[in-house]
Amino acid sequence: MANLSPSSKNLDETVNTLKFVERANHIVLKVKPTDTNGSNPDHVVKLQREIDYLKELLSLKKQGVNPEKMPEEIKTLLRENEHLKN
Repeated sequence: MANLSPSSKNLDETVNTLKFVERANHIVLKVKPTDTNGSNPDHVVKLQREIDYLKELLSLKKQGVNPEKMPEEIKTLLRENEHLKN
C-alpha cells in the first residue's frame, strides 16, 4: 500500500514511493521451523544455565544486593553469559 500525491510539486517523492513499492513487492519471507525438540543437548544446557543465571540475578536484585557483593558462582555465571552472547 502506498500513498501518492497527484500534485506535480510532489513528483520526486511519488516516483521514489513507487520505486520502493516495486522493491517491496519482491520481498519473499522464508520461514523455517525452530529446532525445539531438544536434539542439541549442548544448546539445551547453555539455555538452562542462562535461565539459572537470570533467576539468581533477579533474586539478588529483589534482595537489593550490590553487584560487587555477588557470590563467586553468580560472577562465574555472569562471565559465562557474556561469553555465550559473543
